[in-house]
Amino acid sequence: MLNLFTSHRKRFHTYQFSFHTYNQGVFLIALLISGCGSGPTSANTPEKMFTEVLQKPIPDSITQLQGVGDTWQGYQVFLRFQAAKADIQSILQSGYKSVDCDAISSDFRLPDPSYDRFDPPWQPQAISSNQCWTANSVSNPWTGSGTHHVLIDQQAKWIYFAGLGI
Repeated sequence: MLNLFTSHRKRFHTYQFSFHTYNQGVFLIALLISGCGSGPTSANTPEKMFTEVLQKPIPDSITQLQGVGDTWQGYQVFLRFQAAKADIQSILQSGYKSVDCDAISSDFRLPDPSYDRFDPPWQPQAISSNQCWTANSVSNPWTGSGTHHVLIDQQAKWIYFAGLGI
């Protein structure tokens, strides 16, 4: 049985179980550890992820926006969308440099199969006609230091984004 009470003297909460008493920090750590899974943890929408890591506001030409990731104590975000050439150029002009796609291909691998919530499935590694771009030392509300990669599928007209911030 769990009894909750608050000590107003020291402003901390105590959680008392029938056999032990734990302070708030220990209980919170136990909850976090037990809740850690292998799937994505972000409750943010793909639109919110887009505006935090790519561009705000979202250009009107952006369609088919899909995304998944983790956005706590940094971020790991994967987005896919379609856009007009002018809007793609606008994104790339915000600090991206052309890079060999082989050099960043591993950064487009989803960390776990549960991250593949894309329709059609996430498969940037299967793209043969592509262009790749990278931006280093990016900052946004989720981190002060991040790396972003953009892969443009010339044939299917998909834009893939993989971002990591610590």
